[in-house]
Amino acid sequence: MGPYPAPDPMAIQSEEHVFAHRGWTIVVRLTVVRAGECVAGHADLHENGAHRCRLVSASVMSDPVETIVQLDARSRLYIDEWIARHP
Repeated sequence: MGPYPAPDPMAIQSEEHVFAHRGWTIVVRLTVVRAGECVAGHADLHENGAHRCRLVSASVMSDPVETIVQLDARSRLYIDEWIARHP
């Protein structure tokens, strides 16, 4: 065991949010390690049921709503750029 305390399993919570954009499905998953302290997240992007990309939050945030908003916005931008490249 390193210098860090083991995470409290009771403090870890996960949640999932599903959005649609231009025929794609965006699945945002958050892991709240400690409320008000640490939120990690990623977004899986699916086109016609096929997984195309995973975007990962590169920063640790304390606000779950802000993490969802940022991942959703980046996902929509990725999809728009994908569609522009693959007409």
